[in-house]
Amino acid sequence: MKRNLLIQDGEFVLQIKKSLFYAFTFRILSDEDFFSSLLTLKKNYKNATHYCYAFRIQDLSNHTLEKMTDDGEPYGTAGIPLLSLLQSHCIANGAIVVVRYFGGIKLGKKGLYSAYLDVAKKSLLDAKIEEYIPKEVLDIAVQYTVFDRFERICKKYESHFLQVDYGEVVKVKIEIASNDKMALIEAFSQANIVKYVIIQ
Repeated sequence: MKRNLLIQDGEFVLQIKKSLFYAFTFRILSDEDFFSSLLTLKKNYKNATHYCYAFRIQDLSNHTLEKMTDDGEPYGTAGIPLLSLLQSHCIANGAIVVVRYFGGIKLGKKGLYSAYLDVAKKSLLDAKIEEYIPKEVLDIAVQYTVFDRFERICKKYESHFLQVDYGEVVKVKIEIASNDKMALIEAFSQANIVKYVIIQ
């Protein structure tokens, strides 16, 4: 299952018929983390009419905790559109909060739904999202005679060298996507260097 992470927060402000909607999209690590951030927003945006939100927390086994609230708005006009955005973008550990200051003109259920969805979408667009790719770190001892070939193969699989120590052999610590690990080992075999490359 695809998992996207928020690596940069997003914000957007929208005014509709004198009501102000402030949207905030941000990464969270737990529900306690979320409610701490919500408390900060309430302190920074005092006396707002509504603090509507949705959040999703998903672990590596795809166990998901989802919560939302309309915070006094008509049912389904705020929490549902916010949560649907997080779900459709496969956000694993993220939240959207929309703070509303009522401007005196009622928008109706349809108008409210559109307003919350629109401002939340724009705050999500302002954020930066990155797909989560599980990675592994491998400790490898490489003979000097094949190190150039070893390095070229590693580059093909977009592995990242975390550490290189030059001693009797070259000791390398690399990070690679878990899905590419077996293909990398097979590539060493096909290049006939596998006996000179020891994965520890």
